[in-house]
Amino acid sequence: MGSTVTVCEFVCGALLVALGPALLRGQDPSASDEVQALERQRQLTRTALAAEAAGELDRAQAAWAAMLRVTPLVPPPFTSGDPRLLVLAKARALRVAVVERATATAAAADAKALGKPCPQCAATGVLACVVCKGSGLAEVRVGRQLKKEKCEPWEGCPRCRGSGRLGAEAEATRLLLRLSTVAASEAARKDPFTAVRNVLKDLKAPLPFTLAWPVTESERLRRAAPRIPFDADTLKAEAEARLKVAWSDASPLERRHFLAAHALDVSAFARALDHLDDGTDPPSLAQVEREAKPITLAELEAGAAEPFHAYTTTIVVGAAPVGAAAERALPLAGRLFVPDADPRLVEFTAYAPEDLEAFGALERSGFFPAADRLVRVYPPRAVVKVLKELGEGVSIVVTGRIVVPRRGVPACVFEVWRAERADSGGGRK
Repeated sequence: MGSTVTVCEFVCGALLVALGPALLRGQDPSASDEVQALERQRQLTRTALAAEAAGELDRAQAAWAAMLRVTPLVPPPFTSGDPRLLVLAKARALRVAVVERATATAAAADAKALGKPCPQCAATGVLACVVCKGSGLAEVRVGRQLKKEKCEPWEGCPRCRGSGRLGAEAEATRLLLRLSTVAASEAARKDPFTAVRNVLKDLKAPLPFTLAWPVTESERLRRAAPRIPFDADTLKAEAEARLKVAWSDASPLERRHFLAAHALDVSAFARALDHLDDGTDPPSLAQVEREAKPITLAELEAGAAEPFHAYTTTIVVGAAPVGAAAERALPLAGRLFVPDADPRLVEFTAYAPEDLEAFGALERSGFFPAADRLVRVYPPRAVVKVLKELGEGVSIVVTGRIVVPRRGVPACVFEVWRAERADSGGGRK
C-alpha cells in the first residue's frame, strides 16, 4: 500500500508543480478559477488512483467521471494530447469494468440462490400422471364401455420436493414452492384472468432472482396470451377471447405451468425496471426541457452526467423503436436501437403506449405502486410517433431523464421525453 500512496503523491504533485503553466490552452478562465480547477483535478486524480489500486472500481470510476466536469483540465504527467479525451477514455473503460462485474455478480447471486434445475421433473416441480397425461381425466373400462373419471393430473416431484430446483437456498425454495402451490390451485379456475390476478397478488413483489420457466406444455397458452404483463381491464376483445379459448382447451397441467411461467416472466419484467420504483415523482415534460443540459454520447457512456435523475440533451444516430429483445436489459416495446451506443453503458428507451399499459398492469397487480404517476405524465404517442417518422440512420436530438438501475445493469437508462431531427450543425431543426 505504501508504494501506491507514493505513486499517487507523485502524480498529484506533478499536476500542481510541473503542469501548472500548462493550463488548458484556448480557454481564458480567471487565475482563481484555474487554481481551483487544478486543485480539484488533483484531488480527484488522487482519489481515482488510490481507489483503483484498492480494487474499488466504482469509486475510481466516479472520480474519473467527476473529472470530466472540471474546467479547465490539464494533461496528466507523461501524456500528450487532449486531456479531456484521455480522462474520457479512462472513465469509460472503468465503467465497462464496473458493469461487467455487476453482471457477473448478479448471475452468480442467481446461480447461488437457485442451485440447479431438477432433471427428474425438468425443473417444473411436478410429474405428469402417466395415466391421464396431465389432463385430469383418465379412461377407465367398465365392462365393455370406456368411461372418463377424474384423475390427479400430476404429483409432486420426489427428488426436488416440488420446487423444481436442486441445491437451492432456503428462501428461493420457499418462494418457488409457494408459487407452485398457488399456480396449482388457480389452475382449476374457469377464468384465466382471475387465475393470473390471484397468482400475482400472492406474489406481491418481484422475486429476488430471475428465473425462466422451462419450455413445457404451457407454450400454447403462452403464445395465446398478450404481451407480459397484461391486464384484463385493458385488453381488446379479440385478445381476451383468444386467451379464454386457449385456457378452456388446456389441460390442468398446461394451466398450472402457464400460471407459474407467467408469474416468473412478470417478476423478471418488474425486476428489470426497478428504477421506476425509486420513490420519486416523475417529472413533467416542461421540467425536462427546462432543466436539460447538453451532453455528448461519449460523455454519457463515461458517466459524466450527474448520476441520478439528470435531465440531458444529446445527439444520436438512431432508429425507430425496435421493441423488446431477450438479449437486452430492458424488455420494452419503446426501446431504441442506437448503433453507436454500448447497451452495457446506456440504453435509450421511449415508452410506447403498450409499455405504459404494462406499467399500469404492474401497478394494479401490486407491483410498482408509483407506476401510475409515470403513466399519467409521460407523452408516449408524441415521442414514439416522431421516432417512427424519422426512421433509421437519422441524427436526432433526444432530451430526457437519466435513471440508474439498482443492480447497475445497464449503467444508466436514458428515458427519451422529446425527440426531433438534428440540423446540419448538430442542433435542433
